[in-house]
Amino acid sequence: MLGTAVGGVIVLTNSQKLVKYFGVTSPWSTLIYATIVVAWASFVYLAWKLSKAPTFFPAALEAETVDDAR
Repeated sequence: MLGTAVGGVIVLTNSQKLVKYFGVTSPWSTLIYATIVVAWASFVYLAWKLSKAPTFFPAALEAETVDDAR
């Protein structure tokens, strides 16, 4: 999750430099930044959801692990 957060900062910083280099004006640059921030927030949320442990343990899998431990 930390990599996703830091990666978003890097992408946003590089996009600012590219926007200035190519001379993109105000309405388009705002749209570019907003798109990057929305995508970045979505990826951080997805990374957070995927990093959480499952809330359930299937009964069939639990039975297999109990049998393997004996």
